[in-house]
Amino acid sequence: MKMKSNLATATLLAGLMFVVCGGIYAQPPAGSGNDENGFVLYESFEGSSNTLGQVTRVNSAIGYKFNRYFSVDAGIPVYFINASDTSIANGAQSGNGIGNFYVDLFLTLSNPALTYQARLTGTAPTGNKDLGLTTGRATVDWNNYLGRDFGRLRPFANIGLANTVSDTPYFFRPFSTLGTVGHFEGGASYGMFRVVRIGASLYDILPTGDQRVYSRLVRQSSNAGAGQGVVMTTLFSAGLNTISSAQQSGGSGTGQGMGGTGRTAFETQSLTTGGSNLTRDNGYSAWLSINPVPHVYFQAGYTRSVVYRLDTVSF
Repeated sequence: MKMKSNLATATLLAGLMFVVCGGIYAQPPAGSGNDENGFVLYESFEGSSNTLGQVTRVNSAIGYKFNRYFSVDAGIPVYFINASDTSIANGAQSGNGIGNFYVDLFLTLSNPALTYQARLTGTAPTGNKDLGLTTGRATVDWNNYLGRDFGRLRPFANIGLANTVSDTPYFFRPFSTLGTVGHFEGGASYGMFRVVRIGASLYDILPTGDQRVYSRLVRQSSNAGAGQGVVMTTLFSAGLNTISSAQQSGGSGTGQGMGGTGRTAFETQSLTTGGSNLTRDNGYSAWLSINPVPHVYFQAGYTRSVVYRLDTVSF
């Protein structure tokens, strides 16, 4: 049975956050203020919902903390993709599958003045390509976190370089990408109570060079519907920075306002190729996190993608 994508479903998913454990993207980096070492097990259930459907995953990982400076972890996620009724009408399909095996390397330097963490994430193409859970290539994402506490207030910034647009706890994208991108985030969180924090941030994705987008909604092997399983080369491959009047005219149903063309071709095409503007994105996020006991987190968030015109609720 397909899950309906509407406001009631999104609200329900937000409520369900209190029965699952998720990672905190803007929390103090692992290792800061903690000198313990040894093996660590991670388990999380997380996902996001918008008008295109729901993307959720169970993420299992094991790590080892050598000391307060160096740590490593590795894991593999399992994805559950439920297309909305509108997406299904456009040829999308739901499906489940294994994602890419990944390894994270951490370097953490922390003192009262500033906390810095470098995180290098590498993935192997073990995911289901037909479901868009892999690009078929290894990916690398190098992120640099900077943060400092001013009492209960914690400003932070993330600056990174990658050959893919990575998911965040606040936005599980309905596609995977291959191509060089710079990613930036700046914001702050505030400790309202001992176990409760709220936060907000702005993000920007700046691609360069050719980009490829693999839809998680349209299967490459699918024969259902016109245009399924084919490569679409968009106007962005010509280096144009504008969108055609047909795309700007907007459209209802998916909430994209682009009618499944250009940047949102992933709604109807399994693979889209183009220039740097194809994966360009920016927006903002807000979240609430609860840490009732050590090593257990609950979180709900909201992300607005300005470029894709998507409102996403996450848990």
